[in-house]
Amino acid sequence: MIYSFSEGRMFRKCQRYWYYSKRLASPTAKDPLRREAYLLGKLQSIYAWRGRIVDQVIEKIVVPCLQRKTQITLQTALQGAKAIFDSQLDFALKRGVFQPGFKASAHEDDLAALFCVEYGQPPTGDEVAKARAEINTALSNLFQSPQFKDIRDSMKGAFRIAAQCPITFKFAGATVRAVPDLICLFRESPPLIVDWKVHMSGVHDYYQQLVCYAITLTNCGPHAALPTDLRACRAHEVRLVEAQLLTNEARPHVIDQDDVLEVENRMTTEIHQMLMAVDGRDSKELTAEDFPTTNRLGACEKCNFRKLCWEN
Repeated sequence: MIYSFSEGRMFRKCQRYWYYSKRLASPTAKDPLRREAYLLGKLQSIYAWRGRIVDQVIEKIVVPCLQRKTQITLQTALQGAKAIFDSQLDFALKRGVFQPGFKASAHEDDLAALFCVEYGQPPTGDEVAKARAEINTALSNLFQSPQFKDIRDSMKGAFRIAAQCPITFKFAGATVRAVPDLICLFRESPPLIVDWKVHMSGVHDYYQQLVCYAITLTNCGPHAALPTDLRACRAHEVRLVEAQLLTNEARPHVIDQDDVLEVENRMTTEIHQMLMAVDGRDSKELTAEDFPTTNRLGACEKCNFRKLCWEN
């Protein structure tokens, strides 16, 4: 079983959502139901989508320049963001993922699917303009705000830097998988993990997710992009920063061994609950009825899979 911290959160929120997303959905299955679950799983709110574009600009434009030790300007990042935004919006409005023969691998740059298009109405002009403006604000803060100077200096001074880099390790009967937004490795100091957030309110605290990243980074085996000797420390020594790019706030998270133990206990519990729910059965042996629906008010209205769940 593959486990991630976000998947554990998903399981807690609604077990049936988890089933549709992680057990039923398949990009290669000939079964139309499994294919539809896979496509529905790609739907995003316009807010999540614009946050993903910021992630992509950092991953595909900013970090490669830093890796090559070449200069990167805010203008270059904004131009890249505009190109990605326009191509992905066009793809989403055309419902590209639901076109016959769709393959995600053929749409690495323009892939986007919006929840509002599939379940309601296309985004309004005001919503599109707001999303575009917030992307520009987030990137401008990253490049110019004094609040993120330490992060910028760390990115430039790191011996090795990796964006959206998958890391794994075996734990509690599962393979824990994490994909931190940014990992910086240094010769003379512990690693730094940065989590980019593009939320207007910025009220949520993601420290436990960051702790999970630190645990995974310090326990994963040999990794081509992340030399073992540069991450040879204990999880609580890893530096963690939550960068709220819209609210212009850098939140360092100083953790200790008790925090690590608390998160490990949470991971163990969630993995055990998932294993118990599956009960050794293959995905093809499972049905939606094996997994209870959520009782959280309003959750179903925002669910990617409500089409399947309500029909069922």
